[in-house]
Amino acid sequence: MKGRSDPRVFHFFYSLPVIAAVSPVLAKFQILGLNGTGYVWPAVFLASVGILLFLKKRIYFPMGIWGPWTCYIVFVLLWSDFNARYAFQNVFQITTPFLVGMAASAAFYHEYYLKKYLEAYRYGFAVLVVLFVLFVLMPKITRHPFFGIWQPTGSRTYALVIVITMVFLVCDFQNALWKRTLYWGACVFMAFVSGGRMATFSTLVVWLLFPFTHANWSKELMHKAVAVCVIGVVGIGLFYTPHFQARFFKSGHGTLSDLLQGKFQSAGRFDLQDKSEVEPLWNTAMRKARPYWIAGGGSGYLQDQMQKPVNDYLRVLADYGLIGLTFFLSAMFLQLIAAFVQYNRVTEPVLKQAFATLHAGLLILLLVTLTENSLTYCLYLLNPIFALTGAAYGVLRRRVFLSPTEVFSH
Repeated sequence: MKGRSDPRVFHFFYSLPVIAAVSPVLAKFQILGLNGTGYVWPAVFLASVGILLFLKKRIYFPMGIWGPWTCYIVFVLLWSDFNARYAFQNVFQITTPFLVGMAASAAFYHEYYLKKYLEAYRYGFAVLVVLFVLFVLMPKITRHPFFGIWQPTGSRTYALVIVITMVFLVCDFQNALWKRTLYWGACVFMAFVSGGRMATFSTLVVWLLFPFTHANWSKELMHKAVAVCVIGVVGIGLFYTPHFQARFFKSGHGTLSDLLQGKFQSAGRFDLQDKSEVEPLWNTAMRKARPYWIAGGGSGYLQDQMQKPVNDYLRVLADYGLIGLTFFLSAMFLQLIAAFVQYNRVTEPVLKQAFATLHAGLLILLLVTLTENSLTYCLYLLNPIFALTGAAYGVLRRRVFLSPTEVFSH
């Protein structure tokens, strides 16, 4: 019947939360000269292409929103350095989530499968807890080399997976509030101990990122005001712990005033001038990129100038110019508006949950992009978000063709 997909296809999408959870560990292992994740994200890319070719279904992914940004990324290859190490890799990594989203929009056709995808993040959370015990807590207890593989970078990317997993769990409105609050508290704790500053902040503020419901906006505003007070108290308490004081300040001591004035260790993430003591190479690379700020210096340009730029807004500006940055931000805000509109329009609980999760996930993405390589960390962040986008739109557009009983009739 029209709209059906082979149920086996959905196992690929259900595996994405677990793939995201284990990827920070895989990234620490070298296999034939490549990180473990260097094999996983191409496999996801090829699997998405394979699903599109196998299903041959109509694609409901919002290409009108994301198409200009995606096409421009590929177009910039025309003046990219073809000998650059990261030119093609960046393009493939950034476009993989769009293929995942397109494949999901072709596959998903009923709320049952969408609900199963949303629930799969509970399994991802379970994996994150196991990894937290093995590679974050155990190194503090024992010096055994097995537990020492986790480096600061690994724990930072692990914290990013905690953030996106937490968004799915906290937005599960069909779950009891106390259970969602427990998930939230656990994710805040794990992000904090792992040392991710932006990740910890993002987990704290997730309660403020749900879209308003037109009919209940005043009541929800009051709830958000209470959440602001609770988050403020918890956040200030975490900030003044020795763990975070050492993360923010060289001296190990600082105040909120220092933080607001920018007097903290930022690893050059926000500096365009020569004032970063931590990573002056970042400033040098950005100065070299200035002549290309209209159309961009080419895919991978900034990453070839320095090992790992950790602010993707500035990296998009250097690689893809003001044109690319405009396409990216326009797509983000248009998708935010679309998610808000659909959240208030649909009545089915699963679809409502999906669009609320998408809304909160996009806002989280806007936050972490300030301090992370969120666009190329497709396994950690973008694949889950874009799979949700495609799945939600696929169900939204196809639901008129199938009754619930027909889901299991094949």
